[in-house]
Amino acid sequence: SRDPHRNHRRGRRFSGARIRVFDVNWNAVDQGLIPYLGGTIGETSVKGGQFLFEIRSHTDAFNQTIGRVLSPYCSADFGDVKCGFAVPEIFTTVIGVVSDFQLAVDLAADYDDDFFNLGRIEFVSGGLRGTDPVEIFDYDGASGGMELFVPLAAKPEIGDDVIMRIGCSKLHKSDDASVRTCVSYANARRFRGFKDVPGSDNYLKMPIPGGG
Repeated sequence: SRDPHRNHRRGRRFSGARIRVFDVNWNAVDQGLIPYLGGTIGETSVKGGQFLFEIRSHTDAFNQTIGRVLSPYCSADFGDVKCGFAVPEIFTTVIGVVSDFQLAVDLAADYDDDFFNLGRIEFVSGGLRGTDPVEIFDYDGASGGMELFVPLAAKPEIGDDVIMRIGCSKLHKSDDASVRTCVSYANARRFRGFKDVPGSDNYLKMPIPGGG
């Protein structure tokens, strides 16, 4: 697994799992144990054929963000309780595999180009069942082919069953009709961003002599 996306290699199956590290005398286990640390598993990676687990102590909960960030983007995850939009689920099957981040599904000509961009694909059968859904970078309507933002935990197999979900830009609205927003989903009243906050393109502007 020598690739630049090692943190995504196992689909985060162990993320958030509880873990304890301790010593014990195996010749006399009734003597009890010597605890070293405990907590939950954070990031995982594979290096040199070994699993590496980041262990976050119980005090890590105090590092979590409390409150909201002022941003022109919605802070809710598309389709969650705060968003409130019922994201349709489209069940289909893998019909072609190029690599662990390029594949094709049995939806050729059913949906337009870019229809699933920013959406997610989730495996419900095969070796990738149980791994986290992965975001779709680009979708080709003619072939049903797609490229993902990050590689899957393993190379998929033809015949794997998947669930396809559409995505959202998390913007309130856009002048580009192809960009899906809260307004295009008729969900503007649930928008959880701050649409009037200037983006980085505005607050990083530099004055230009002679310019307006």
